[in-house]
Amino acid sequence: PASINSIVPETLCDIYVIGTQECLVNCGTFKSFIKPSKAKWERRIQAVLGPSYEMLQSCSMNALHLAVFARAHLACHVADLKVESVATGFMNMVGNKGGVAVKFSLRGKSFCFINSHLSAHQHKV
Repeated sequence: PASINSIVPETLCDIYVIGTQECLVNCGTFKSFIKPSKAKWERRIQAVLGPSYEMLQSCSMNALHLAVFARAHLACHVADLKVESVATGFMNMVGNKGGVAVKFSLRGKSFCFINSHLSAHQHKV
């Protein structure tokens, strides 16, 4: 979106999980764009959320990205933090299709967030 503020509600949440897909529209070269753009996106989200939030983890696979932010006072209660990515594109090796996930426990409760970009049409899923 033009303004990240539009995705953050006025009543702040304890955890924000933001997934993006196909965000390479204006890239010059694929390799030089991916890491800097995702870091820039994460910094923009962090700036909107402010210093009372911190990024717990992020996970990427090609143009698929997932970032998890939580209130800073909750970060010390996070355990078993893991990330995973699975490519399901051509021969289950190409990362143009698939998913990324971030899993963790917070105060004994398990959370798993997945951002997936799968093939179109039910018979291809």
